[in-house]
Amino acid sequence: MAVIESWGHYPPVFGSKWQYFKGSIPKEHSVLPFGLGRSYGDVCLNTRGTHLVTSTLDSILNLDVENGFLTVQAGVSIKRILSFLSRRNLFLPVVPGTQYVTVGGAIANDIHGKSHHREGSFGNNVSEITLLRSNGEIHNLTNKDGLFRATVGGLGLTGLILSAKLRVIKIPGKTIQQKITNVYGLNEITQGLIEESAAWPYTVAWLDFSRDTIRGILISGAFSDRNSRDPNIKIKFPFQIKIVNKWTINALNLFYYWVKRMRTGNSFIHYQNFFFPLDSIQGWNNAYGKWGLMQWQAVFPKEPKIIECVYKLIREFNEVPSLVVLKDFGDITPNGLLSFPKKGFTLAIDFAVNLNTIRLVDRLNEFIADVGGRIYLAKDSRLKTKTFSKMFNMLDEFIKYKDPYFESDLWRRLVN
Repeated sequence: MAVIESWGHYPPVFGSKWQYFKGSIPKEHSVLPFGLGRSYGDVCLNTRGTHLVTSTLDSILNLDVENGFLTVQAGVSIKRILSFLSRRNLFLPVVPGTQYVTVGGAIANDIHGKSHHREGSFGNNVSEITLLRSNGEIHNLTNKDGLFRATVGGLGLTGLILSAKLRVIKIPGKTIQQKITNVYGLNEITQGLIEESAAWPYTVAWLDFSRDTIRGILISGAFSDRNSRDPNIKIKFPFQIKIVNKWTINALNLFYYWVKRMRTGNSFIHYQNFFFPLDSIQGWNNAYGKWGLMQWQAVFPKEPKIIECVYKLIREFNEVPSLVVLKDFGDITPNGLLSFPKKGFTLAIDFAVNLNTIRLVDRLNEFIADVGGRIYLAKDSRLKTKTFSKMFNMLDEFIKYKDPYFESDLWRRLVN
């Protein structure tokens, strides 16, 4: 591991210290746990201190099939867990958009997925956490503990997660029955997503912001006992070469739309293709070049006009996002004090970084704060202190549990 940096390559990092976790917290610098580096912004960066790499915590400890729980160390990846579980017709209730996330990172960022309207966030499905504090104390936590609620969604700032006990669910097989529906206009898109979420355990909407009129694709899914082929196609982008621009984005949007349109209706695909389509492109973040990418993500009330305002702001800045995804968060309350999810819609948008998109994201953040929404800190690099405290009203409670020795660039930017 030569350089510690975020998945988005933004903000840029010119030097960083790291070491593997070997049983204790080093005391010469401030520290921050570092898993697989799939956070987009500066939440995973500690350029003034040391990154504590958790790949040494890589054991699956116990599977309790009867009661539906799996206990693992915090450095185990979602990919490894799903490979282990799916062979036994088991699965995690909540998975993110990539398998290359550690359990510690999933808890610290309280990740969410296509099942949020049914299962809540990752932290809603964690029953126990073992946490090492910088003073050497080890805490065995349940969701009744204040330190548990601070650690879930706590950005790695309450200590080092050593292990966790996770809920697992039974599935009939590795295949997803997928339903694809074409939708036009925001009212049809949002109403369709709500209706699909009431009927299906997994839902998401892809939106095309490259046109004068918004169109979309609703994708719904459920596990099936049908057979499907394992994914075996891999594309690699080993170097940072910018191929993402307005022309290629327009072409990709058009291509994706027509491919999905031709597959309208029901089909059966492997769970990896359904949950983690971008994992088949290794190093896809390099396609944005040396400036990198920002994935802006917000949650806000279920009002189509809010999405329309976001769309109009993007058009006003003459930008075309490379990816726009909408999910229904339902109304399940998360466990974490700084957890991102709350009742409403969540919109995730990818931008190639340039001076214009930086100004655009700053404006979008202000708008979301004004409509009562919040920004996902795992993907943030631009939020301001005043806006942050406005969005997260449990901040003062969280500070009571923060470990004074654990720091990140995001925390220094927003609080210190």
